[in-house]
Amino acid sequence: MRKKVYTVCGSGVATSVMCAQKISDYCKKNGIDAEVTPISFGQLSGGNVKADLIVSVNSKVEQKGDIPVISGITLLTGMGQEQTLQKIVEILKK
Repeated sequence: MRKKVYTVCGSGVATSVMCAQKISDYCKKNGIDAEVTPISFGQLSGGNVKADLIVSVNSKVEQKGDIPVISGITLLTGMGQEQTLQKIVEILKK
C-alpha cells in the first residue's frame, strides 16, 4: 500500500523539497512505496490533511489528528540524518 508523506516548510518550495527527495530516495532503497510531497505551512493548516506522516523542518507543525509529526531538521544539517530516515521508515512500515 502506498504511503503518503508531507514535508513541510515555510514556502513549500525550498527546504521541504530537499527533504522530500532524501525521504523518497531512502524509502525506495528500503522497499517502501511512498508518495512524498513538499508543502507549505499554509497548505497544511488550511486543508484536510490525509497522510501517514508529516516531516517538518521547524517546530511550527502541531499534531494533526493521529498523523505522526517528526522533525526533519537533521535532513538539512546532515547530523543525525540516518537516524531520522530510519525512524521515518519505521513509522511507514507500521
